Amino acid sequence: MRRFSLNITLINDTYLSMQNRNRNRNSNRNAIISRKIINLSLIAVMVLVLPATCFAGTLSFETNRLEETCNLLPANLKSQIENNSEKKDLYLSIGDAKEYPQVIVSYNSMGQISRLGFDLFAEESDRGIYRDVYLFIENGLLNFALLPDNLSIYQDAQKKKISLLIDKKELQVQSKKKGIPFSSFNRNNQFSIQLDRDFVTCSWVFPAGRSFSMKFPADIGLIKGMNKDELESDFVRKLKEFEPERVSAAKLKYNASHVLTPGLYMQEGTKFETDNFRSDIFLEQSGAKLFTPVFSPEYPVESFSNLFICNLKPETRMKVTYVLYGARRETNHFLMNKLLSYLSANHETYFGWQNNSDFPEKIKATVIFYNPRHKYYHLMIAETEKNVLFSDNKKGIEALMYLYVPMGDSFLRNEYPD
Repeated sequence: MRRFSLNITLINDTYLSMQNRNRNRNSNRNAIISRKIINLSLIAVMVLVLPATCFAGTLSFETNRLEETCNLLPANLKSQIENNSEKKDLYLSIGDAKEYPQVIVSYNSMGQISRLGFDLFAEESDRGIYRDVYLFIENGLLNFALLPDNLSIYQDAQKKKISLLIDKKELQVQSKKKGIPFSSFNRNNQFSIQLDRDFVTCSWVFPAGRSFSMKFPADIGLIKGMNKDELESDFVRKLKEFEPERVSAAKLKYNASHVLTPGLYMQEGTKFETDNFRSDIFLEQSGAKLFTPVFSPEYPVESFSNLFICNLKPETRMKVTYVLYGARRETNHFLMNKLLSYLSANHETYFGWQNNSDFPEKIKATVIFYNPRHKYYHLMIAETEKNVLFSDNKKGIEALMYLYVPMGDSFLRNEYPD
């Protein structure tokens, strides 16, 4: 296992630089918030003049994009949503049932609208690894259907970086008839998702040989309709709400592909960006041709790595401080299984040991949780003391965590070259 020293200042500088780039996406909002003088009389006039279009007091949305879609709905449908006080799933029709699929409105645990789009995918798909992509498609298609003409649809697609093909041809902007075959969409369509480097392509095949496809960047902010601040808040909230299943006691089979020292073996994993970050599993022999992940004071660093790579000790306590947009920090306490189970479905885990010679009693590491579909990672700087790691001490592991670092940032490769 390779050792390195982590430049915390550079991480913070890099992260703040990334945040600054994201501020451009919210310049209008920040300009409003930063005003020191608010003309209260003007606000009062706006409330009186625009009662039908101002929903801030009655409806709450998980993202601005969902609110924008809601504002395109006819007044009678907005009223139905507004009167849905129980916040249960609501089904609406935007026109003739033969022309458009049914619209679904769903809510998160905070009572915010979290889903607003055509109801196109079965529940098992909604809960799958492409859930955010499905929600993006449903919302995007509804948004297109609510726009008046092909030109408006084309402009909205361009804004969201979506490429549209109808029967393998680009949308005909000048045509008076809407080009997207909305009446053909349903849950029984032949549908596929393809990941091609940095893009997602969603394709439908309809009866009579017709087809439709949407291609867009795999960027998580675009797909979820959230800026950096909203993504981070969404992650923190959903992790708090997440209830992990109990870790199975089933014995996994490990392959000791390398002998490191007498009594210590390794199952070779893969690297992330450089060889400083790897997913290797460190093993000890527990019987004839049987190997188990090592967890022993004799191998503290390897044991620390196994905690993250294997979820070896799910009851380990963690104190995680998130470093958030705008230099905010928030600290949460939970068991290790909660974090690792939450991330396991969509992320790959890589461990990198930091050289901590000034404090030999401590173990420190950088852990990468990488999402290969949306090309971002969460970066955790975790540390503990050796005597705590191998005891029942309640202190557990303390960590800083940076969320949604884009792969476009070359920090790790520049700082830790092979």
